[in-house]
Amino acid sequence: MESPGQRITEIVAALNILEHNPSMGRPAANGKLELVIGRRSRGFVALYRYVPEIDTVFVLAIRSQTAFASNSGLPHFTMRSKSESPAQ
Repeated sequence: MESPGQRITEIVAALNILEHNPSMGRPAANGKLELVIGRRSRGFVALYRYVPEIDTVFVLAIRSQTAFASNSGLPHFTMRSKSESPAQ
């Protein structure tokens, strides 16, 4: 069994790959990309946006593959704009 520290190291190592290949993720909604990290129940999906004009990757979310799988078995994300956020 992996420790939380080992999982974090795996996630950071995978995200570091985007430095050299920022467009490697699979397409997601609204011009975003998803990077699959790890496997099966121990895997994660990072939602990110690459802005080529400034050669920068913005990681928007990291989710467990099992906790946020849709009925089709594929990970998905729900992003809200500030105007859609609940009032505090």
